[in-house]
Amino acid sequence: MKIYSGKSKHSKIDQLPLFVTRNGFKKKIVIQEPKKMIETSLIHSLEKNLLLISYTLLLDYTGNSQIAEDHYLQFSNRFRNTFNQDSWFFLSNRIETFLKDEERSILDFQYDSKI
Repeated sequence: MKIYSGKSKHSKIDQLPLFVTRNGFKKKIVIQEPKKMIETSLIHSLEKNLLLISYTLLLDYTGNSQIAEDHYLQFSNRFRNTFNQDSWFFLSNRIETFLKDEERSILDFQYDSKI
């Protein structure tokens, strides 16, 4: 299991301290930006730091930029309170649970739309 940690409040986005720890080894993760325009996501009153953290964690966990692109806004909304703390940590099983819930809600929507 991976443990993600970081600090949300930092003056420069490219210097956000974001780390992953696995098997006792801690390494810094480089902040990644989604291809979609983040500015459109800011309409939802989410800070850019929060969106970048969410996208980067999803990308690191899944290794799939499309999954990260498709879900980082919902992920940001769900874990806003966690990431808005000065410093935080986050177990990777929470990402797995989030992705399963998202998949389930998509399947539920597809089923309901056929009725």
